[in-house]
Amino acid sequence: MVAIVLLPSKTCTEKLLEINCIFSDELGGKIRQDRETSLPHLSLLHAPGVTFDKNIQARVEGVLRSLHLTAKLEMPLTKSPVTYVEKGWYFIDVVKDIELARLHEAMFQALKGLMLPGKRTRDELPQYSESQWKNYEKYGYRYIGEDYHPHITVTRADGGASGALVDRLEEKVKILMDDIEFSSILVCDIGPNGTTGDKHFHKKFSR
Repeated sequence: MVAIVLLPSKTCTEKLLEINCIFSDELGGKIRQDRETSLPHLSLLHAPGVTFDKNIQARVEGVLRSLHLTAKLEMPLTKSPVTYVEKGWYFIDVVKDIELARLHEAMFQALKGLMLPGKRTRDELPQYSESQWKNYEKYGYRYIGEDYHPHITVTRADGGASGALVDRLEEKVKILMDDIEFSSILVCDIGPNGTTGDKHFHKKFSR
């Protein structure tokens, strides 16, 4: 399974690594990010059943050309940027503006004919909304179309949501950043808990 992700600039990456370190340590989190293997990122699409090859690279490059995407992307955080998503996910949410929604949709259209249906049952995924379940059932990924949820994962931990922890995490995020600059796009395999795995195609934005 491959993922198409946006990678933050070096400055934003350092801030995100600091947040991940603090809260993964506190929560006993399952995601420990770094600068080489498990990168902070924003997913545009996860594509179950798709294995990277020259055809996949050509499709991704075709999307970038069609959208004339060459400049770095600066994306604001949502007003309340931290959310807890069942089961165990802590996210920093980014505003889904027209440009980001268009980029997600273009990548989905480029790969959807290759994506495989999900293998888990509805009973195994009660946290999915009906529309998310339909996406997963057909394409193996819940965050598609209207359900696209642009975010950067802070960590994943066992146990339910802690309102106090979400508040403290949100306070830390707001101190460090108002927006996130993305400086490149990466096609990679998906590692445990949605982390970045083997890297296949990396393109830096030119300006």
